[in-house]
Amino acid sequence: MSHWIIQNGRVNSYVLFSALLSTGILSGIVMKFQQRCIVDGIRFNHPFMQTLLMFIGEMFCYFCVSIYRCFWKSRFNKDREKEQEQGKKLKLNKFLLVIPSLLDFVGSSVTLVAMSMMPFSVYYMMRGGGVIITAILSVLCLKTELERQNYVGLLLNFIGFLIVGISAVLYSPTDQDTTYLIFGIMLIIVSLFIASTQFVFDEYIFMKYSINPFEEIGWEGIWGVLINGFALIAFVQIPCPSFISDCPDGKLESVTLFFESISTMKGDDQPALIYLVIFSIFVLMLMNGISACIIKYHGALNKTMVSAVSPFVVWIITIWLKWDVFNFGQFTGYSVITLGTLLYTEVLVLPFWGLNKKLIMKKQIQSKNLKVKVKNDNKQKINNKEENKQTQQIDKSLKVDATQIIQSSQTPPQNALPTSNNHKNEQCVINIENAPYQISKIQ
Repeated sequence: MSHWIIQNGRVNSYVLFSALLSTGILSGIVMKFQQRCIVDGIRFNHPFMQTLLMFIGEMFCYFCVSIYRCFWKSRFNKDREKEQEQGKKLKLNKFLLVIPSLLDFVGSSVTLVAMSMMPFSVYYMMRGGGVIITAILSVLCLKTELERQNYVGLLLNFIGFLIVGISAVLYSPTDQDTTYLIFGIMLIIVSLFIASTQFVFDEYIFMKYSINPFEEIGWEGIWGVLINGFALIAFVQIPCPSFISDCPDGKLESVTLFFESISTMKGDDQPALIYLVIFSIFVLMLMNGISACIIKYHGALNKTMVSAVSPFVVWIITIWLKWDVFNFGQFTGYSVITLGTLLYTEVLVLPFWGLNKKLIMKKQIQSKNLKVKVKNDNKQKINNKEENKQTQQIDKSLKVDATQIIQSSQTPPQNALPTSNNHKNEQCVINIENAPYQISKIQ
């Protein structure tokens, strides 16, 4: 089991992808659960404080890598040496990580505001559109090469993205203001551009520098806490704008009300809220750490493609929890997004129009490598047989020569004269082609 999880000193990609899906779904549900809690008659709505919780979780990743470096120092140094041999730089200016931290702060804050303006299933499905933006940025900035099936998958993702957005507007609940829903969709689109830029920048960092994924996320968390802290000083003073449906105490954020909400044990949603707040820190720590691992070893585009599969599970859970109702338009949009994702990752292969070209080339390479391996094995077997034959012939010749020498040494020559009456044994060692033979001669 452990051999399957750890391969070549690295966690199996399927384990990483499964962990990302699980933590991504769990973190989204926990954050939405917090926003649905009502304490002392007031709904919990603190998107910027929730962003701060995320950065605190990311900051804990730095402590995780510090423990890893302390107890597995040799493995940590070995990984850095391998990456140095690949041409990566060992020294990274930590101030460079302020950029992804700032992008993470803006994108996460906008995302949490959008989440409060729409059904959770719609929000989560529309986040699948980030695949398209990440693909465009990866091609333009990182020179990522895409095949035909990749473009078809991205096109289906875009179509599914539009279907989900249109169905959300046309079939929104009657008690929900359509204006806020449309504005929420616009915020999601903005957050997708910001998040995709962050992912591509993170991949660029991992391509150029040797840095552990958890260390990179840890530094982003440290800078994020500082950025979020300075932003909160301003947000507690800015009045709530008209395009946001609900603000704490009429301001963009209220730190005082946040701590009052989680500390006041009034209402049916306590003490569940305080548990959710603490639990979200650790879930977000794992999710962001795993995301960084996937970005480093598999690329930003694969990370977003894997994340696009989670909306179906989230949608089922929201319907089960009665947070949402079944919508055929959302189901159709999700089905198209899933089809696009399966085509892109070549889990689903269509044998026409060159959509399986990459897979066919991969199989041809594997078949060619297998033939070369079999051919080399056969040559090795033939060489081993020839070596064994030569060895046997040498052994036979050595035995024959040794027998002749022993026989000749036992028969003294007729004209030999006695040399001494000293009855002692003399041992003569005869070396024939590095093979010692002892012949005892009694005088």
